[in-house]
Amino acid sequence: MEPALAEKIITKNEQLKEADVVVGTLIADEDASTIVAVRRNSEIPVEKWADTNHIEKSFTSSLYELKV
Repeated sequence: MEPALAEKIITKNEQLKEADVVVGTLIADEDASTIVAVRRNSEIPVEKWADTNHIEKSFTSSLYELKV
C-alpha cells in the first residue's frame, strides 16, 4: 500500500472518526515507509503485522538461498 494512501485511510478518514473506529493494527507487506507514515500522523500507537503471504514468500526465498 502506498504510504500516503494508508495514512489518509487510517488517520484522516472522517467515516471512521464518526463511527468511533480506532485502527490499532496495520497488516501489510514489509514496506517500512507505510507504517512510518501512519504512525507519524496517528493519535494512538499503531502496531504493524506482516501478512502471511509475504512472510511465507520471504522465508521460502531465504531457504532457497541457503540451498545454493
